[in-house]
Amino acid sequence: MGGGGVIVGASHARGKESDRIMSTIRMLSAFGIAVEESHEGLKIPGRQRPKPPTAPIDCENDHRLAMTAAVIATKVGGDLSGHEICEVTHPGFFEMVLPNFDGS
Repeated sequence: MGGGGVIVGASHARGKESDRIMSTIRMLSAFGIAVEESHEGLKIPGRQRPKPPTAPIDCENDHRLAMTAAVIATKVGGDLSGHEICEVTHPGFFEMVLPNFDGS
């Protein structure tokens, strides 16, 4: 994950359909990625490697989570649930990043 990164100015993301900051932290943590929460966003320390999740990743029917989880899963594997929402925002996304995707 290189040098890591910081997302700031995103406190508004807590009041959307869900608390997207906490949802992102849960999703990244499921891949074994340490994340530090702040009021405005999050910080991801560098030099981490994602790990295969031990349980299916709940994408919470949020295309942002599903797309991020799918990209990480291309590296380490993993099962996703609630990813179908991507067909609304980006039809064919999973087939594009995962050529052998079977829709399940």
